[in-house]
Amino acid sequence: LQGRVAEAAPLLEEAIAVAQEREDTWVLAQALEFDMERLFYAGDLAGAAEAAERALEAAENSGDPHLVIRAQLGRARVATHRGVAAQAVSALESAVSEAKGLGVRALDIEGRVLLGTALVVAGQHQRARDLLTVAVRDTEDMGTVPLQIEARHQLAVALKALGEATAAAEHHNRAAELLIEMQRESGSESLLERTDFRDLASQLSIDS
Repeated sequence: LQGRVAEAAPLLEEAIAVAQEREDTWVLAQALEFDMERLFYAGDLAGAAEAAERALEAAENSGDPHLVIRAQLGRARVATHRGVAAQAVSALESAVSEAKGLGVRALDIEGRVLLGTALVVAGQHQRARDLLTVAVRDTEDMGTVPLQIEARHQLAVALKALGEATAAAEHHNRAAELLIEMQRESGSESLLERTDFRDLASQLSIDS
């Protein structure tokens, strides 16, 4: 889905239809999760919220705890961008705890980055700084560039709010470098049109 949300739509629509026909909740949950991401990246937050609810329902019906956590993270991410960060914080705290309990490091790291973002939006900058400082290192270790970009950007916002301008600038600059590199590697000018990257590009003064 790197900037090609329109191309993904018919494929996901078919996958969802087939999964529903076969009553395969495991596949359905994954397809709906991807569809949620597609709608989120395209800026359709209402559609993304609806898809997130459906994905969570399918995940719970599948009985797969990993899918349930992924769906919870997706729903909370959309909630943060829809302006209900307080609700998202609570949901993300629960999802991160479950991910830790299952020993799924990738979901744990993703959840902590999303939680950091929700905390920033909720104005809890001190807690966000503490959380995201560790999350930045973890995303570097895991090699998850998109999450590292988000973690660094949100950490910069938190640091700036706390009066730590120099450290904030360092993270802003590194996030910008990573975003430019990711765009070049993808070969897609539309990458920065994704909702998450479009906002970052604007705030980091990157032209799409």
